[in-house]
Amino acid sequence: MLLPEEFIAYTRPLLGEEIFNKFLSTLDESSPVSIRLNPFKADRKCVKIYEVDRQVAWCKNGFYLNRRPNFTFDPLFHMAYTTFKRPHRCLFIR
Repeated sequence: MLLPEEFIAYTRPLLGEEIFNKFLSTLDESSPVSIRLNPFKADRKCVKIYEVDRQVAWCKNGFYLNRRPNFTFDPLFHMAYTTFKRPHRCLFIR
């Protein structure tokens, strides 16, 4: 990812060289995709249609996915059985 020089000049001294380099390396990584089941509509059987990797540790209805599905064609999403969230967003549901 190409960042503006002003941002780099400002941020590098704030974070220090080691943390800044770790920060830069994370910008090129793909972010994890997860779903959260609506506890009022869905049960864990709904998860079977997704390629689930593992459960989100801090959310009993949250699951990491192996790949990002096409949300447009997902009937469970349109029926509000699932919501697609980044795992850190599941923390506030607890």
